[in-house]
Amino acid sequence: MDAQRNLKRYQENVRELQQQIDEEQHTRDEMRDQLTLMEKRTQLLQGEKDELVVALEQAERARRQAETDAVDAKETATSLVNHNISLTASKRKLEADLQHAQTEINEAMAELKANEERMKKAFIDAARLAEELRAEQEHAQSQERQKKALEGQLKASWGVGV
Repeated sequence: MDAQRNLKRYQENVRELQQQIDEEQHTRDEMRDQLTLMEKRTQLLQGEKDELVVALEQAERARRQAETDAVDAKETATSLVNHNISLTASKRKLEADLQHAQTEINEAMAELKANEERMKKAFIDAARLAEELRAEQEHAQSQERQKKALEGQLKASWGVGV
């Protein structure tokens, strides 16, 4: 009986051990399936990570390019502002020069007008003097003719009585 009990106990132990082995094999198979799923998931996540790294690098390059573009735009804006300031200063100087030239033109026009008035007066005076000269010349000629006529009369009267 001891032997049968031992045999039953051993059979029970073998069944329990077989059950444990089956459970462990089942657990191992589940773990293997989970490991396979985890490996696939790890590969997917690694792919996503690689994509994210590439996207991050592209975003970083785009950010650096945007910063460079912003610096360039700021430099261009500063240059344009300075050029605008220079042009404004040049415009003011040209406006001042134009105002000065306009003043000189106005003064020259006033002087020209005054000279024209003086010239008109001079022409009037010259015409008047020419008329006076002509009148004096006519008067002198008339006096000369009268003188000659009187001399002729005087000679005639001297010549008759002599």
